[in-house]
Amino acid sequence: MIIEWNRRYSVALIFIVLMLILGGIFGFYKYVYPAQTEVKQLEEEIASQEKLINEVKDNQQAISEATVRNEQLERQLPKTILIDQLLVELEDIESASDIAISKIVASEASDLPESYPALNSPNYSIAFSSDNYDDMYTFLDELTHAERILEINQLEYEQNSENGMNAVVNITAFSSKS
Repeated sequence: MIIEWNRRYSVALIFIVLMLILGGIFGFYKYVYPAQTEVKQLEEEIASQEKLINEVKDNQQAISEATVRNEQLERQLPKTILIDQLLVELEDIESASDIAISKIVASEASDLPESYPALNSPNYSIAFSSDNYDDMYTFLDELTHAERILEINQLEYEQNSENGMNAVVNITAFSSKS
């Protein structure tokens, strides 16, 4: 059998190739393109969900850090004003810093802003003497790092001899009202 190529076969071949190309384009836009679009949307949604998850994890970490800090502050803030505990702590600081406390005077509580309604804040004036500036500095440093929350309001000191110093420090000792 001998097949002769003629114009009719050429038109049929062109028509078949054209139908295959059009079928491929139609198939791409009917099946592949919507699937690609859906995949892109799902990838964007996954990325946004991962971002939200990371933000939640960061927030949880910040909350846990804030909780730990809050617990530390609660340990430093006694539930009631226990002057005995404060005196014992001052005595420990006195012996650690090599100074001599001569007088402790309690005064009225300072007015706190309305944003701190649950805190008591009595003031104390502590008169002490030290042999040198380093001992005084050690005492003040120990006060700032005390277990209780203490605030140094005022410090007055004078040199009474070549190495000796007299000083008065005013502090506020915070405690919880509840």
